[in-house]
Amino acid sequence: MKKLLLQLINGVLLAAVVLVALEMFWRGSSIEQRQQYLQQWPLRLNPEVSALLPQLLWPAEFSAPASPAGEPVMTMRERVVDVQRRVRSLTHGGDVCVKPPTRAMDEVETGAVYRWTDANGKVHFGDKPQQQAEDLTQRYGQQTAGVRVTFDYRGWQGEPTLTHELRKQAELLHRVLTRYLEPDYWRQIDLNLTVFASQEAFDQHRDQQGHHGEWAAYYDGRENRAFLARQNGPDGMENTLRIARHEMTHAMMTGMLGSTPTWLAEGMAQYLERLQWQLSSAQVAPPLQAIEQLQQTGAPRFDALLDVRHDVFNGSEQQGNYQQSAAMLHFLLSHDAGRQWLKQTLTGFARQPCRPLPAATAFQSYPGGLRAVNQGYQSWLQAGRFNSHYY
Repeated sequence: MKKLLLQLINGVLLAAVVLVALEMFWRGSSIEQRQQYLQQWPLRLNPEVSALLPQLLWPAEFSAPASPAGEPVMTMRERVVDVQRRVRSLTHGGDVCVKPPTRAMDEVETGAVYRWTDANGKVHFGDKPQQQAEDLTQRYGQQTAGVRVTFDYRGWQGEPTLTHELRKQAELLHRVLTRYLEPDYWRQIDLNLTVFASQEAFDQHRDQQGHHGEWAAYYDGRENRAFLARQNGPDGMENTLRIARHEMTHAMMTGMLGSTPTWLAEGMAQYLERLQWQLSSAQVAPPLQAIEQLQQTGAPRFDALLDVRHDVFNGSEQQGNYQQSAAMLHFLLSHDAGRQWLKQTLTGFARQPCRPLPAATAFQSYPGGLRAVNQGYQSWLQAGRFNSHYY
């Protein structure tokens, strides 16, 4: 009896130590870090509440509001399965908040940049010194502070030229995207790229992961990693970079803003995938193919996509939804009120990651509100004057 009592006491003490350690761990984590833990834990906890044990002991006090009358209430097991289902389909937005860790720009260390010429006279760039390499760190180090890139060439050795171009494209994207954020919220992004040797190799990986069969690439916010393929053919390099710009935009937005509405995330990614640099300036051409299709089929109202969930966006109407979001973002960035709205909205996400942006209130700060946005968008489509944007 005495031995049993001693074992019981030891068990209680061990449990108490574990609970205290968990409480300290939870309290010492940021809201963004807690959000990441909850991607893995099948528990309904509030990441904004600094105390962990009260949520475990009295969950009703911290639970979400009751479901409306007539709506079935899910059991805990059903809720876990539902969350897992949605997380599996998540890439950069949707019902689950994703916010990978980032660093303030004044806390970052600039990476090394080297240039060298091989025996065939071909010029290479990289972050590791080679024999007789020229050190360009002082010249380019500050420019590469916005993004810290790591590469995983899955199943092949990769290409030095592609590595250099992807690093350069990432930094250029960061420079343009941060134009639509207040400087206090600029962050250095950890950009992880997995590049397959061919589209076929990527497709096999994508199918094994159970992702959408039409995706040519994707960004997974759970891993904070973009997956894409080296494209072949005469325009293989440019097509690879175009796809990479799209997925890198998702990674940067998710890192600085958390999950955003799908129309906004996809619209911005399609906008920046069209970014073309010429010396010290950049140009974004209008999405003419998408606009032409919308003109032929009759474009829905601007607000038709504002409340569409991620899984529905990528459902049976996926192609039209992508066309619509591409046109909507180009429209917004074609006039001062739209640019001001975008900067204010993205900065709002930076202050409060993953915040809701329902259609009813999304454009309250836009002159004339949602009605004016709808009217302006339809007039813009009908006028047929679509200009490129310059940076």
